[in-house]
Parts: sequence; structure tokens; C-alpha cells
Amino acid sequence: MPKVLNQRSDGRPAVVRPVIVKQEPAAPIMARLAPCAPITVARCIKIVGSRYGIWDHILLADDRRSECVRARWVLFYVVRVVKKWSYPEIGRRLGDRDHSTVLNGCRKTIAKMQKNPAFKDEVEGLINEVLGR
Repeated sequence: MPKVLNQRSDGRPAVVRPVIVKQEPAAPIMARLAPCAPITVARCIKIVGSRYGIWDHILLADDRRSECVRARWVLFYVVRVVKKWSYPEIGRRLGDRDHSTVLNGCRKTIAKMQKNPAFKDEVEGLINEVLGR
């Protein structure tokens, strides 16, 4: 007589308990960057400045012209994404600015990216260029 898997030898139904198998944690995925220059703040400044046609020293100066301010905001956002620094650290490294200035610039850039898909593609292209992708 074939044995039924759902019954015990005495005919009562068997209790099936789930088997818990411990799995090893997955290995972290290491992103391989193309061989390029190291990711530095100077590289971010150079790429963002060249994209917007603004000299590096003007980008870091206290210039309040709208084209300089907007490029500076994008620079703040790019450095925040690429380097993952805090707002005060970005402010210290980019012209000794207050953390609230950097926070405001990042927020303005994010708001513009949400409203304008072309601008979002542009900023993502800058980030990819900085990362060497």
C-alpha cells in the first residue's frame, strides 16, 4: 500500500511545519566605474561650470546673477548626490556658505527637476559625467 504524505502511520493527518532555511546575505553589488579621474569637488565644479559656461572662480564667488545662482544650486545638488556630504560640509567646501544656503539650493534644484523633465535629464547627465558613466 502506498504511503500518503499527509498522514501519519496511524492514519491521522500529519502536521506540516514550514522549514526555515537560513540564507547567507547577498554579496553587495559593487558598481564598477569606468577608469577616469577620481571623483573630487574640483571635478564637479569643472563639469558644472563648463556645462553652464561659467568660470570656476565665478561659480564659487558671491555673484548674484541668476545664471550663476542657478548653476551654483545645481552644483550643490550634484555634490550632495555624488559625494554624499552634509549640507554644512558642502557649504564649507564651496565658498564658505551657510548650510541653509546649500539646503535651499538643493531644494530649488529638486523642485525644478520635478517640474521639468528636460532639466532632470540634464542634471542626471551631469551626475553621470562626474561619475564617469
